[in-house]
Amino acid sequence: MSNSSSHFYREKGFTLIEVIIALAVIAISMAAAINGVGKNINNASYLREKTLAHWVASNKVAEIQLSGVALDASEKKGEETLANLRWEWTVKIDETDIKDIKRLTVKVQREDGNGPSASVVAYVGS
Repeated sequence: MSNSSSHFYREKGFTLIEVIIALAVIAISMAAAINGVGKNINNASYLREKTLAHWVASNKVAEIQLSGVALDASEKKGEETLANLRWEWTVKIDETDIKDIKRLTVKVQREDGNGPSASVVAYVGS
C-alpha cells in the first residue's frame, strides 16, 4: 500500500458558497458607490443652479446701484436669461431709518418654478 493512496487529497480554491458571498459583497459595494455618485451629480446640478440664481440677483443689484436713478419704495418684476435658463426676479425697494438709504431685496427663481432660488439684500444710497 502506498501512502499517497491512503491520504485524502483536497485541491486548493474557493467553494461555491465563498464565491457567492464574495459576489454579494461586491454587488452591495457597487450599489452603494452608484448611489453615492448619483447623489453627487444631483448636488452638483443644484449648486450650479443656486450659483446662477445668486449671480442673477447680484447682477440686478449692481445694475440698480450703477443706474443712478432715484429710487422710491416699490416692487419691480422682470425676467433674465443666464446660462440658457430663464430666471424671474423681483426687486422690492423699502425705506430705511436713514433718509437717503434704500433697502433692496432681490429674489430670483427659475421661470418654471423648479430648482433653487436666491435672495440678496443690499442697501443703496439715493
